[in-house]
Amino acid sequence: MGPSFFGPHYIVNSKISDLGLIHQPDQIDITSMRWIYPPCGVSSSCCVKQSSCYQPSQPILAVSKPGRLLLFSFLSDSVGWSGSRVLLLRNQKIHKSSSAFHPAVGLNYFLHQDILIVTLTDGSFHVVQNISSDPSWSSGHVNSYQISKAVRSAFVESWNFDVDLADMNRITGVCLFDDRSTVIWAQE
Repeated sequence: MGPSFFGPHYIVNSKISDLGLIHQPDQIDITSMRWIYPPCGVSSSCCVKQSSCYQPSQPILAVSKPGRLLLFSFLSDSVGWSGSRVLLLRNQKIHKSSSAFHPAVGLNYFLHQDILIVTLTDGSFHVVQNISSDPSWSSGHVNSYQISKAVRSAFVESWNFDVDLADMNRITGVCLFDDRSTVIWAQE
């Protein structure tokens, strides 16, 4: 079709699938949602005969609610698990207002590390490892508390060390800067 005064016309085709109930309804608000596209395995049928495959596989839905992260994976041979998972957020004592029940302001997926970083408004970062195979909170090389402390240190330094534990480094937005594990955030 030709362009109109407001721009080109598009024809949108859609396919709707009923996945059933992903999670039991409750009275707790969703604070953030994101589709994650993990890499498919080299032996997976989703690859196009490449030696190293980072083509997207079936998506994983990540949903944050205060105090928890819900994950849903479709049944797929490219992801090592399927169904629903619930991971409870842990409180990280980086200041007096720290709480696992603050709303999430960021769900950022790092493809090459297969990790998801959940960022809460209280300035805490929560790292989920092995999203495509067996999601769990990270206790290894990329540790949630270590990242949260580093972000807190940047906040303290930006205020010339004129803050104490009563001051919260409130994060209002966070996103990936590149594919090399660099993030940027806005904080108050």
